[in-house]
Amino acid sequence: MKKPCVYFIFVALGIILQLLNGTIAMTTHKPPETIACESSPCTKGEYYNPTSCTCRPCPPGHFNKNTTHRDLKCQAHTLPLVPECKLTKNGTNKSDTEWDCPTLETTYVTSAISSAPSSLSTSSTPWPVESSSHTLVIIIVVISAICFILIIIVIICCIWRKKSPHPNNNNFNAAHPMLEKSSPV
Repeated sequence: MKKPCVYFIFVALGIILQLLNGTIAMTTHKPPETIACESSPCTKGEYYNPTSCTCRPCPPGHFNKNTTHRDLKCQAHTLPLVPECKLTKNGTNKSDTEWDCPTLETTYVTSAISSAPSSLSTSSTPWPVESSSHTLVIIIVVISAICFILIIIVIICCIWRKKSPHPNNNNFNAAHPMLEKSSPV
């Protein structure tokens, strides 16, 4: 019977090669953003979808005011700076929301800024959420590294077992005379 460590080493090497092959294949393909598409650039109120090479309308609550572009996201509509602001124009997928805010005294503005900084910031929410294959590549590389380390450990164990003397071999024949190996005649 052949040693199981040799089989394990070949199986593990095969797994590592398959994982590395998948990693190399993933990294050699161009990302969807770089694929040359035949479609014309997107217009106002749209974002570019690189996987299908098409322009899609911005979702509700978002807009894109650029005329000719390949933007991968739309901006969120602006929120009022203070609660006293009145809505003058609803936002569409092509334009932002407009607010009429009262003129504030300097001391009030200062206190509003210091007391509510989060209400002053308007965030741009990406739409759609951009996905990346970088995480998958990192996971595959980590798994490959772990498999490589396990192979090295198994090789070291096999070499260590082969070189180390078995202490019970000499005492076995003395303790069990009936089980001695018979030589072929």
